[in-house]
Amino acid sequence: QTWQTLELSEGDVEAIESRINTEIETHQANLRQYEQVFTEAVQQKYPLNVLKRAKLIERCQALNLAAEDVEAIEAPIVRAIEEHWQKLEQFEQVYREAIQFEYPIGEATREELKRFQHILELTDEEVAQIEMRVIAQQEVVSDVRDLQVEERGVFEEAHSLEKIPPPQVQPQYLVEDPYQPIKGESLSQTEQAVSPKPQVARSSNRTNQRSRSSLNVFLIKFLAISSIVLGALWLLVILLTIFSYTHTNAPADTITKVVGVIVFASFGSVGALAVWVGTRLLKRASNR
Repeated sequence: QTWQTLELSEGDVEAIESRINTEIETHQANLRQYEQVFTEAVQQKYPLNVLKRAKLIERCQALNLAAEDVEAIEAPIVRAIEEHWQKLEQFEQVYREAIQFEYPIGEATREELKRFQHILELTDEEVAQIEMRVIAQQEVVSDVRDLQVEERGVFEEAHSLEKIPPPQVQPQYLVEDPYQPIKGESLSQTEQAVSPKPQVARSSNRTNQRSRSSLNVFLIKFLAISSIVLGALWLLVILLTIFSYTHTNAPADTITKVVGVIVFASFGSVGALAVWVGTRLLKRASNR
């Protein structure tokens, strides 16, 4: 035998086989444990969310399972779930078509649905959930349709009422027009009594214009006289300053004095300009 060729004793062979068998049994137990955990997870919710998938990955690592082992366990379970979902969808579609033609469902149709349920291997609880969901959706659709029909009827009724002409109502009280001629008077007399007097209005406008013109003339004269007085005072101050600057005993060269005189003369031109402007304003005001 091989173990004899390898010069192994029976005790060594038994130890090796025991260790290998233990590892195989442990691996098989880990596979069964993960299969149970995965089945419970997908029965609670499928597809799995990110958190649930992360927990399953941690369990695989704790059980020392390879990716091939995990795929071999998950694939048939997922395939069975998707096939079962397809059967549920098939029954729901058939039930929707049945209630479109007959609702409430009769005995013959109920027997056909029962037979189809057994073919698809669906439980009574699953069928009851499908029927309750479809009927609830059908009732919502029916309520919405009835509401639309009712709104359409109200709109058409309101539109038809708009086409009906309003009734003719005779006035109970007649209001006299103030511009109609009074009994016993001619139209020209009434118009004279109602229409305003244009002559009075024109005389009032002339009076207002004269008042405004007089106020403008007074303001112009006041500004002109003020400008002349201030300009004259400014010229007088500048002349006195130039005189005192040129006749001072302080030592200064000729250029400095000439520059000072020019500067003071430029300041004096402001006063001369003020006097000239005031004179023009006063002349203009006097011509009005």
